[in-house]
Amino acid sequence: MSILDMGTHKQEQIVEAIKAAAPIVQEALDKTGLQDKEFVKMMQQGISPADIIGLTEEELNALFTMGIQFMNAGQVEKARDIFETLTMLNQDDNRFTYALATTHQVDGNFSLAAKLYMMFLAMEATNVEGYLRVSECLMGAKEFDEAIDTCEIAIALVPEYGTDAQKAHAEGLIATINDIKAQQE
Repeated sequence: MSILDMGTHKQEQIVEAIKAAAPIVQEALDKTGLQDKEFVKMMQQGISPADIIGLTEEELNALFTMGIQFMNAGQVEKARDIFETLTMLNQDDNRFTYALATTHQVDGNFSLAAKLYMMFLAMEATNVEGYLRVSECLMGAKEFDEAIDTCEIAIALVPEYGTDAQKAHAEGLIATINDIKAQQE
């Protein structure tokens, strides 16, 4: 089973998970005002929560910059809180998902990080950097063959969408994986 697998669950497990989550969801709805029917209607129409509450692009960018500053200062938890909030406020801005994934990767939570990077790649399928991050997460989880496959996708995208530095990084990851695999034999 790969860290990228979403897993399969029996119907009973899903029902139990929903029951267990219900109070948490209810509390979140109460705190955020999502129970407001008008708010829900607007979200169903595709309007982002950020737009509904009137946050400007400049305000979102300022929050994003603050999250980056926390990451640079090694305050990953604070950065994660900001990126989680931004991701909820505007799921269409892939920077937020990518940055959130980075916080999990830094903490060694490779499974969640890889899944978030894959969500990012679902919207930006030709983003070489996203494939490199997924490869690193797969390496961290010791899924070496999958990491090589993902590096090869990155390398294939480089001529049209990437840089020589990204190609060199992917090739370096593959060389490292091959060294690790050779030592294990």
